Amino acid sequence: MSNLNWISTPSHGYLKVKRSDLGGFKPSSYSYSNAKYYYLEEDYDAPEYFKHIYGENWKTIYVNADIHTTHTNNFIEQII
Repeated sequence: MSNLNWISTPSHGYLKVKRSDLGGFKPSSYSYSNAKYYYLEEDYDAPEYFKHIYGENWKTIYVNADIHTTHTNNFIEQII
């Protein structure tokens, strides 16, 4: 994973991850998906995904990550 892409809506946020980068991680029903990406819910799925790929010390890696944020008022239009 080269960078982290967050989608921020007026009410919530999601981490955009290619399906091919999930590496066996199983998102909950709080996350969304389309044919190419999963949009991991920020409160549970995104941190669990980081633990899955980086281990228990994922916060140290996250602090140094290249993060890109997109703000939108209509999340569903973004993923279709």
